[in-house]
Amino acid sequence: EELREDDAQTADNFREAKETLDAAMTEEGSQYDGMFALDIRFIDENGDEVEPNGDVQVTIEVEEGKFPEDVALETVKVHHLKEVGTDTVEVEAVADGAGETDGTVKSADEVVDELKEAQVPEEEIPEAVSGKAEAVAAFRVDRFSYFTITWKSNLVGDRSVNIYLIDNEGNKLGGEGHNSQWDDSIDSGLLS
Repeated sequence: EELREDDAQTADNFREAKETLDAAMTEEGSQYDGMFALDIRFIDENGDEVEPNGDVQVTIEVEEGKFPEDVALETVKVHHLKEVGTDTVEVEAVADGAGETDGTVKSADEVVDELKEAQVPEEEIPEAVSGKAEAVAAFRVDRFSYFTITWKSNLVGDRSVNIYLIDNEGNKLGGEGHNSQWDDSIDSGLLS
């Protein structure tokens, strides 16, 4: 189930997941530009939540349009907010697009290509990766709880560019050059 800040039923859980993630990211000096949160769990026939008996493989499909257009999959990370005690939650990166964890985040096209290379029958591929998927995260965990998916935007943050004026022969004009601070959209700037 996706936890949403704008959904009355899941807003408190979303805020709890975000606050836990933010505290862990601050502690390790990491940042992200966007995130969403999931509550992955299984309920038995009696309505009780059950945990796996050992490691299980988890695959999450991220639908097209869920990430902003300027997100590179190399910046995407999946964090498991794992309860390790009654009041303690450990935040663990379980998958990423940069190869820093045992889990992976890949484009849906890349996963489909890998399945074809492995000679998976064509009719079974839609069962493995839906046509709506933009990205697929795959990882192993020994319990379920909240998971967050974070990313960094390629165009967010201050950018500084030095601009030098040159003549037709490549000589600098005006000495030191000009410094330009760009805003988050990098489409506009103020030349100083």
